[in-house]
Amino acid sequence: MKKILIVSQAMEIGGAEKALLGLLEAIDKKIFQVDLFLLRHTGELLKYIPDNITILPEKKRICNVGNPIKRNIKRKGI
Repeated sequence: MKKILIVSQAMEIGGAEKALLGLLEAIDKKIFQVDLFLLRHTGELLKYIPDNITILPEKKRICNVGNPIKRNIKRKGI
């Protein structure tokens, strides 16, 4: 079985996220094992991820990677 790792920011409502759901549903689970790494486990589309997809644990240390730099600086008080 071949393994695939997919990395995405979150599962908010948007075109890229909907396309990702379509891809996840289309992948043949008999041939591929898919792990999904989300920077943040948030979003309305999170509940639609197929059961055969392994959602990897969220890593708090890198969950702000997808945020604008200005927001991260304000949070740190720099």
